[in-house]
Amino acid sequence: FRILDKTSGRILTVDELDFLRGTVATEISPDSPPEALKAQTVAAYTYYARLRKQNRQKPDSSLQGADFSCETGKWLIYVTNDQMKTRWKENYTKYYDNLAPAVESVYGKVLCSGNQLIDATYYAISSGQTENATAVWGSASPCLVPVASPADIYAPGYLTTVKMSSTQFQSAAAALGCTLAGDAANWVGDIQRTDSGTVSS
Repeated sequence: FRILDKTSGRILTVDELDFLRGTVATEISPDSPPEALKAQTVAAYTYYARLRKQNRQKPDSSLQGADFSCETGKWLIYVTNDQMKTRWKENYTKYYDNLAPAVESVYGKVLCSGNQLIDATYYAISSGQTENATAVWGSASPCLVPVASPADIYAPGYLTTVKMSSTQFQSAAAALGCTLAGDAANWVGDIQRTDSGTVSS
């Protein structure tokens, strides 16, 4: 893979297996069960192999000849083995020895539909049902349709409650470029959801 590292501005040339170990490390806890690590590996390889193919057929000038970009300094998309050692410290051997064999055992496996790599987008948590591609990108994808995902309610970060004063809320909104004025009771309207239950507005 040729990867534009936005942290350094350099194009990294990374062996596929090294990339998969590095990307899985950024996407899922390294002490996850092996089957979860394998599933993440197959999804990641499918997704980035498809992206590589697209960008080599129709290059994106902002990528400067790369297949896609990462930000190693923010632990996004890909990290090196040295970065794993730095972050995981004394747990490095335990984590790496769990992650690496799982990744290596499924290396080369991809998800296809009609002899084409699928758009294997993924995310950590749904509302209990995965989202329809149309609700996210405005166009349908045969592989990205709603399916039940009830175990998501047990995922870390599924539900968070934050209490703040109206002044704190106003300041938080201002930091995002949103100006709130008048009666605080009118600042937030009714929650709108997609058919899958995701908050849309």
